[in-house]
Amino acid sequence: EDRVQQKTHELEQANRQLVQVEKSASLGRMAATVAHEINNPLTGVYTYIRLMERKIEAGQYEAADVEKYRGYLDTMRREVERTTAIVQNLLDFTRPKEPVRKQLNLVKVVEESLSLIRNKLNLNNIEVVNLMKPLPDIMADPAHMKQVFLNLMINACEAMEGGGTLTVGSEVDEGENTATVSVRDTGVGIQAENLARIFDPFFSTKEKGTGLGLSVVNGIVSRHNGKVAIDSSPGKGTRVRVTLPIS
Repeated sequence: EDRVQQKTHELEQANRQLVQVEKSASLGRMAATVAHEINNPLTGVYTYIRLMERKIEAGQYEAADVEKYRGYLDTMRREVERTTAIVQNLLDFTRPKEPVRKQLNLVKVVEESLSLIRNKLNLNNIEVVNLMKPLPDIMADPAHMKQVFLNLMINACEAMEGGGTLTVGSEVDEGENTATVSVRDTGVGIQAENLARIFDPFFSTKEKGTGLGLSVVNGIVSRHNGKVAIDSSPGKGTRVRVTLPIS
């Protein structure tokens, strides 16, 4: 009996050590990913700052350079926004906030989200098809819901670098008492073998992705007792469906 207890104790200790090693490895991967993703845009910003500084210090600044500098500043602004989004997604993933539920109109949230990325859509030659129909109100956190749909729409934009169509739609399942909003793109799509891992933290199919956006989306929707479903065809596009209970 003593030997059994000793073996059990040894196994428990080995298991704790294994868990600690796995945690350390995950933390190391997370730190490396975040450092890489933040370093890239900051390097770009620093490069443009140095280019402008050298011109000014050499006395080569001319009126004709103003337009070029505006382009530099616009690029820096976008890179800073990307860095901010990376940090925000990391915070949301590591310290998720409990939703503060209010009566909410999902159609309004989707349309507000579309208006926030209107410039991005225009710059990327993306046409919007709005098939949203009236939906019953739900009880949800407005800021969290906006974050969900902004993340999904930005993902869709980034999947359509050469332009395309972003379609948003809605439906009600009276039997299940749920409301569903779908976001569909005509982008590159996702390989079948990657779909099973699409919600895994730090897994990304994008060259500049952190792999946190969809993890955050899935976490928020789960905390609202909802679910996220994705279907995709490589070369044809992706559809994401967010289903939430009706209040």
